[in-house]
Amino acid sequence: PDVQREIRVEIASAYGVTGVDELFTMHFGPEQVLVAAKVHFSDGISADEAEDIAGEIERRLRERLPVVRHVFLDPTQQVPG
Repeated sequence: PDVQREIRVEIASAYGVTGVDELFTMHFGPEQVLVAAKVHFSDGISADEAEDIAGEIERRLRERLPVVRHVFLDPTQQVPG
């Protein structure tokens, strides 16, 4: 749970990210974690920018949490609520 909280905070604090809808982690032993998340980007972010931001999020996650080995981010639209 602590690692998942750190991951959510790191993703949500990235430039252009307006929310994290779903976040899943899978542990492959004590030293490997896979991250999968549905991420909302602000409306002004292009597909190319979203790809660059996703790469930066992955880099930051791996730097902050070395156990993170794989990151899969699914850009999704935020449903007005």
